[in-house]
Amino acid sequence: MIDEVRISGVARNPRDFCFVPPARRVPSTPSTRTADSKELPPLDLLLSGVRVDANTAAWPKPGGEVLHLGSGLHRLDFDFGFDPDLFTSDVKLRCQLEGVDERWQETQRGMPMICQALDSENRVISQAVFPALGRSPGWQTNMNDSTLTRRTEPLYLPAQTAALQISLSSGSPDTTGLMVVDNLQLLDPGTNNKSVWPNGNFEFGRTPAAGDLPPGWERGGTDPAIAHLVTGSSGVSLGLVDGDQQKQGEWISTRAWTSPDGESHTMVLSWDAAYNVIGGSQNRATYINVPPGRYTFRVIGLLGDKQLAGKMIALPLQIDPPFWQRVWFLPAVTAAAVALVAAAIVMLLRRRARKRLEQLRFQNALEQDRSRIARDMHDDLGTRVTVLNMTAALARRDLEADPDKARRHLEKMSSSARELVEAMDDLVWAVDPAHDTLDHLASHLTRMAEEIFRESPVRCRLDIPPRSCPRVRWVRTSAITSRWR
Repeated sequence: MIDEVRISGVARNPRDFCFVPPARRVPSTPSTRTADSKELPPLDLLLSGVRVDANTAAWPKPGGEVLHLGSGLHRLDFDFGFDPDLFTSDVKLRCQLEGVDERWQETQRGMPMICQALDSENRVISQAVFPALGRSPGWQTNMNDSTLTRRTEPLYLPAQTAALQISLSSGSPDTTGLMVVDNLQLLDPGTNNKSVWPNGNFEFGRTPAAGDLPPGWERGGTDPAIAHLVTGSSGVSLGLVDGDQQKQGEWISTRAWTSPDGESHTMVLSWDAAYNVIGGSQNRATYINVPPGRYTFRVIGLLGDKQLAGKMIALPLQIDPPFWQRVWFLPAVTAAAVALVAAAIVMLLRRRARKRLEQLRFQNALEQDRSRIARDMHDDLGTRVTVLNMTAALARRDLEADPDKARRHLEKMSSSARELVEAMDDLVWAVDPAHDTLDHLASHLTRMAEEIFRESPVRCRLDIPPRSCPRVRWVRTSAITSRWR
């Protein structure tokens, strides 16, 4: 069987088919409600589908577990309604996404024009829905021979509006029909009649191909092919041709918006439209850019103002925040920061302790070296003083008996005294902390070499690395080289 909406411009009830003999057609289940009866048959309000970012989500049954979604901003589409065989247009459905909607919103069937004001974080702060259901006044047989009818609606834009999104949707999946829109304008009633919405006539400057997109517009939905470009005598228009009761398509456009004086505005949105739409039994509620948080989607059916029809649907859902906004993140970061600071402090203290320990080891080694030098010098000085005493005693003994021998003893005493003075000088230099540098060591070695080789025919040249002691190399090396060469 072929759905007639696919081969003609007239939308029919989904139960009516062409090429089927009347005797074989299965009629709809008649409603048990009579004209005189004010009571409705038992109705079951059902949630038939949940889509997250245009993907079907597996949701728990109402009253069950919470529907968990990943972090980020999400588009949520809820499809709900009554059993198609028990559907009646007398029941009005109202829905609310608790945490987003401040009040209950009455749902509309058909193909809607949806206008949403977005803030700087792409969150919806205002929404207006203008549905199209049934036939437009100028509808004939198809989109090409029908006359477009002008429609004008007010549109409220809060002061925080940073962008405006307009979408033309084919509605819930079981909605069928055709719709064409042209000459879209957004006007400020307080100024001139110039539209602030660019390219509202969807012109290309050429004949568009089937897959082309008007500047600033894009296709969406579960079947983007439902969104058609319609080319007629008046130019290019946006069209929706929906004959599939399981899918839906839409046109979407988003434009930046800046309030001229930083205050809220009530604009006028107008467009030309022609449509022939059969609304299904399902209703759709759409929420875009829903931020992280806990929400509950609720739906109720009302007969009149007070009488409830069916049980209320309540679907709790949770959009997880990004990891840096979760409860554990701040304590974890704080603990990590404290741990890093503590580790840095411990490392610094250990480095200082190692440095201090090295200094102590160096000082200990230096003290040990000085103690060794002192012991050696003490033994050397003791030996030299003993030699002086013994030589003096021998000189005193031989002074009268052998003057020449006594004179030799005195010369030996004089030489020993000079050696003692030199040894004392070396001792003083070695124990002086001011000489604990490579510069002083090089100077001392140079001086010792000069004294040793002064009366010797040996040619001496000292070469001290300049990186260690550049000043000593230039002074000492030059001096010795010039002297002994």
